Amino acid sequence: MQATATYDASHYPFGTDIIFKDDLSTLSGKWKTSSDCTNQKGVLHVSETKGRAFYPCLSTFDPFYDGSGKYTYEVTIKQMDASAAGLIFRGKNDDQYYHFLLVSSDGTYTLSVYDTLDKFKPYQVIKSGKLQGQLSFPLRIGVVIIDKQSIGLYANSVELANVTDDNAGVTGDLGVAVFNNQGTKTAWTDFVNAKCWAHRGEW
Repeated sequence: MQATATYDASHYPFGTDIIFKDDLSTLSGKWKTSSDCTNQKGVLHVSETKGRAFYPCLSTFDPFYDGSGKYTYEVTIKQMDASAAGLIFRGKNDDQYYHFLLVSSDGTYTLSVYDTLDKFKPYQVIKSGKLQGQLSFPLRIGVVIIDKQSIGLYANSVELANVTDDNAGVTGDLGVAVFNNQGTKTAWTDFVNAKCWAHRGEW
């Protein structure tokens, strides 16, 4: 048993303790659903009708259980027709503050932050790059909070980048988001299989 735990803790997702799991196929009460974030046809369908806007859909689950703040959060994009879509971590909906790992329709990824307290530039890119291979779905994307300064970015269990961020250990909500830069066309994404692992004392 110890060998298995050690193996799991040294490879993605770097945790053996699943503390949040939802396949998103049905209404579970674990998400702050609305007309733009609904469970339908076996997925969590999130949409944004306005151009140059994004829609955040946050979980009702509070993942921050231990002082280290080390965890892995993953969600699968089943399909999308949007400028970009991805996951939210360290979200604070009341303050309109979010960290995103996004995948864009051109096959790039972005780690970014949105903070309404910065009135001049609320949306800022921390790290961006190209996905390995051609963009295809379903696509599993994940963030690994390694310590209070480091974030690992993953797609289909393969590391994209390791990023230093002073706020890496800051707590907040988990969620998903859709970005619309398509003018009057509605942007949408279908999500499945949201999971969060605690690292706890395994590292």
